[in-house]
Amino acid sequence: MDQSIYISVKTAAYIGLSNVLAGETKEYAGEEIKTRLPTVLFTAWRFWPIVHVVTYGLIPARHRVLWVNCVDLVWSSILAALVVNKDDDTEPQAQQT
Repeated sequence: MDQSIYISVKTAAYIGLSNVLAGETKEYAGEEIKTRLPTVLFTAWRFWPIVHVVTYGLIPARHRVLWVNCVDLVWSSILAALVVNKDDDTEPQAQQT
C-alpha cells in the first residue's frame, strides 16, 4: 500500500501544489501531474526497496528511525529535483545583434 496508493496520492499532491504555489494555473498543474508522476513513481520504486533492504538487513532496530529520516531527506531532494520545471522559459533570452 505504501509504495502504490499512498505514494501516488502524496506525489500528485506535491506536484500539483508545487505548481500552484509557484503561480501556475490549476490546468497546468494537472498536466504536470500527468507528465511527471510516472517518472517520480518509477524512481521511488527503484529507491525505496533498496532503502528498506538496508533498513531491515543492516541497521540495528534502535537506529532505524534516524536512518529512515536521513534517507527521507535525500528522497525529498530527489523528489524536488524531479518535479522542478526543466523547460523553464523565465530566463532572459540572449540578445542577438
